[in-house]
Amino acid sequence: MSSRLLHVIFALAAGISLCSMTAPAAFTQIKAAAEPQETKVALIELSPPKYPGSARYANITGDVVIELTIRPDGGIESAALFRGSPMLSPAALDSAKQSRFECHGCDGATDYYLTYTFAIAGECHNNPDCSPVEERPPIVLQSPGHVTITVDPSCTCDPTGTITCLRRRSAKCLYLWRCSTRVIDSQ
Repeated sequence: MSSRLLHVIFALAAGISLCSMTAPAAFTQIKAAAEPQETKVALIELSPPKYPGSARYANITGDVVIELTIRPDGGIESAALFRGSPMLSPAALDSAKQSRFECHGCDGATDYYLTYTFAIAGECHNNPDCSPVEERPPIVLQSPGHVTITVDPSCTCDPTGTITCLRRRSAKCLYLWRCSTRVIDSQ
């Protein structure tokens, strides 16, 4: 074998060993975020999150994980998105930044992961007259390290069921000055 080929093989072998050393560290970090935390940080007062209207209308649900750094006095040093939907994450970040925490016996800044679950549950009720329907407030449930927000689906009204008379113009009316319309009764 040539010396150049040996250098390439050696470099590849060294790269594989470096990859195998860094993969467990990355796996440990992801595993730590997914497992329940044994931390001295406690959520004292939750700022209620608001389900984004555009995400609700598009039926987007899912989990958003926020990585917080909590100071020993309970203040938030930093808050960043760890993972989650780009449409849901601003609501979760705003809620986390406005919430109050308590750190029991922390020596310094402590990392804390808070998971927000956005869910849509319930059914759309047919509203034949398209009158506004009163929406129920979102249901917010809180447990250690987890917040669940559940809202009713965004229902739309189809006004075609209430139309009894339609007006149609013929295609040749596009070029004529005065055209008559004919009434078509849908009944």
